[in-house]
Amino acid sequence: MATIYASDMTIAHMVDARTPKGPMSDWDTAAWRLIDHPREPRSGPKIANLFAVSWLDVKAHFKRHAPGQYKVQWKVNLDTSSSSAAVVGTEFRAGVVHKGDEEGRNSAVVFRPASLQEFMQHTDRPNSIPALPKTMGQLMALQAQPGYDQDVQGFFTLTLPGEVHISEADNGVVVQIQNHQDNRKTGLQIEHVQLVRVA
Repeated sequence: MATIYASDMTIAHMVDARTPKGPMSDWDTAAWRLIDHPREPRSGPKIANLFAVSWLDVKAHFKRHAPGQYKVQWKVNLDTSSSSAAVVGTEFRAGVVHKGDEEGRNSAVVFRPASLQEFMQHTDRPNSIPALPKTMGQLMALQAQPGYDQDVQGFFTLTLPGEVHISEADNGVVVQIQNHQDNRKTGLQIEHVQLVRVA
């Protein structure tokens, strides 16, 4: 099993957590920030926290890998009641990188959920609505959604449907989360992505 953490991904509009804070710095207008893990602030990995974007683009490249069949698993969280905009209509893609093709354009797996419920059906918590409300209004909006359970919160695993086949001649796998539609996306948190061998 290979893992790439958020701090090693290419994320559009990411500001590094070491950026000095100042009233007019990029820190204050960052679309994404690397922050301490909410469950393990001292020992856990940094997570990518989405503040707000319209251009959603996250990419990771698994370099050379043993031949075989692999599942792609994202460890993520949706932390506001409006987080569904970050995943509904968003493409979760995995492409094998062939020689001479560094982008993994030949997608082996593409998942584009049409609803939050469809997205959640591919997670380890299929009948829940995982968002952590920050205001009373958000709590009321979540409580109105079927499947919301206030006791089930935090990070969960999204397993993309389908498998990636890696051969001896391939140069790894590129995984991507992409949505360039002109709407505001917020509340997504990313811990890591993994390739899990199944055969």
